Amino acid sequence: MVKDNLLLNKEETTIVMSTNVCERLIIPEYITSIASTGIYNNMATAIVAKPMIAPTILGWGFNMQKQYGILYIKEGAVGYDSWLEKLPAGWSIITYKDESEILAKDFEWTLVDSVLTINGSGIMPDKYAMETAPWRDQCESIKKIVIGEGIICTAADFGCSWGDRFYCFSNLEEVSLPEGLLFITGNFIYDSPLDHIDLPS
Repeated sequence: MVKDNLLLNKEETTIVMSTNVCERLIIPEYITSIASTGIYNNMATAIVAKPMIAPTILGWGFNMQKQYGILYIKEGAVGYDSWLEKLPAGWSIITYKDESEILAKDFEWTLVDSVLTINGSGIMPDKYAMETAPWRDQCESIKKIVIGEGIICTAADFGCSWGDRFYCFSNLEEVSLPEGLLFITGNFIYDSPLDHIDLPS
């Protein structure tokens, strides 16, 4: 399950610190500012900002370990474009109407008749990197990979060893990607006989 972790100074409505163990960071409606390095050394791949007016970022404000992630804001919220200047270059903004649209779901996978299917919501977790993937010992039997709707990014980090999602699939013939996919990992498909992938429009 996704863990939320947020430490707040509620009297001053200012975020003063957030530890680095959360995967999804929730910023409540009453927050009006984020202290310098107020969100420090954070491993989150998603920030859900509930205020309709973007809280002021004082100084650095963010120190995110993940180079790619999603900033979720409510439809009609303003001022969050300036946040992207403080976040790593790979972060993007997505708007939502109702919070149920962005509730994280547990990821699950099945391998049936040589077809590996992965379902979930949001960004594929690090445990699905090649070094730790639960299907690692069955790669040679997989001929097709299906990434389910709701998955918007194939990795929490791009361009690093954790980005090797599907490595040495020696019999891979086909990959199916969802329409809502926003980011594809560097080395997403690596060292396989696959000669092309149809990207979502």
